[in-house]
Amino acid sequence: MMFTLEPVDKIPDKLDKELSTVKPKAQPIIIVDSKEASGAKGKKGGRKIYENLLRMEEKGIIKVKVEKLGDAIDYAIPTRNNTWHLIQRKRATEMTNPKKVFEDLAEMSLVKDAEIYLLLEGNLSIIQKFTKMNPQSIIGSVETIILPQEYGGFNVKIIPSPNQYYTSLWLMRRALRVGTEKEKDIFKVVRESMSRDLKPHEQGLYFLTGLVGVSKTIGIRLMKTYGSAWNALMNIDKWVEDIRGLGERKMEKILKQLYAEWVDE
Repeated sequence: MMFTLEPVDKIPDKLDKELSTVKPKAQPIIIVDSKEASGAKGKKGGRKIYENLLRMEEKGIIKVKVEKLGDAIDYAIPTRNNTWHLIQRKRATEMTNPKKVFEDLAEMSLVKDAEIYLLLEGNLSIIQKFTKMNPQSIIGSVETIILPQEYGGFNVKIIPSPNQYYTSLWLMRRALRVGTEKEKDIFKVVRESMSRDLKPHEQGLYFLTGLVGVSKTIGIRLMKTYGSAWNALMNIDKWVEDIRGLGERKMEKILKQLYAEWVDE
């Protein structure tokens, strides 16, 4: 993990009261993407949710793991019937860019034996209040998300959540309902599923985005600037100078991953 975890504070009264009624028979696993857990740029809410999940773990309700799930997946729950529940968390305001939402859902849909969820925080009415996006576009985006694939949709379930607090509770309740303690290698499942049908240049991009700190946008800039994933790695000392969005601190994290020696744990 490329971030430092702050000490977990005393459980807030509101969450503590909610958790006091939960008596699980087993502790299911919730896997959190490393970007969500770290509170990286644009992920501050994810950090708060992660801390709430850790408090649930302290109560013996769930188990929490942090792994790099990729840009599209924020949470993964292994289920008792050997499938995955994959969850992308979006704020309502992010629906103003449906293209990005659709790209994430399409990527998640490639994962074998997975049930896909869009966890939507906030109210869609905020879009009409603060943007010029018309109702037809909002309704059309929602329709595209939930419709079956044979009707041009993604067949994805939308879970409404008013805020990060309820998102934490929804993840816990979903895990308790379907989850299992059985260990599964979600990293292998996601990487193999998503890369299976990619073209060679797309495979190169997917290789680069396996590095924490290299988003899809940065990966595409690297590919366009240097021509290939191999050439990008051969010119890694030029990244900060040549690639917009890559600063010294981010490069330190990238290099730390590339130069780290294997450790048996």
